[in-house]
Amino acid sequence: MRITVETLINAGANCEGLDAFREAFPNGIQVPRWTPWCQGMILGHPQLRRHWGWAVRVGIIPAWSMYKADLRGADLRYANLRNVDMRCANLTGANLAGAHLHGADLWNVVLEGADLQDADLRYANLSWANLTGANLSGADLSDASLTGADLRDANLASANLANANLHGATGLNKEPTT
Repeated sequence: MRITVETLINAGANCEGLDAFREAFPNGIQVPRWTPWCQGMILGHPQLRRHWGWAVRVGIIPAWSMYKADLRGADLRYANLRNVDMRCANLTGANLAGAHLHGADLWNVVLEGADLQDADLRYANLSWANLTGANLSGADLSDASLTGADLRDANLASANLANANLHGATGLNKEPTT
């Protein structure tokens, strides 16, 4: 598969996305086979990861499941990971600040010490997630499921928990850290 600027223009890419693609791949990119490694390369790029979810949604690239992925310490700031499958993934210490995880399946994920400041986690499934020591300040967790989640020492300052399911969540009995 070959992806070019024209491919993106025909799919309705915005200027920011086109500029990021041109910078990373001035002559386009030939991808003989879309693999999890290719997906990781795009998610690892500071500009392209912002547009990964869009490229999946419009059908330019497929989305590999990140079920049980080892993403410890990954830099996924502002990544568009809407509706992604990251069940049982290890994101210990990962930077997901400002990430778009709306509707993501994060069941039983390890986010210990992760930075989720200002992340969009609306309608996300964080059931049984380990969020010990995670920074969730300013995160939007409205309508998210946090059933059985471990929130010990998590920073929930200014987090939006409206309509969130907190049944069985632990670590909510103390004031959020600042």
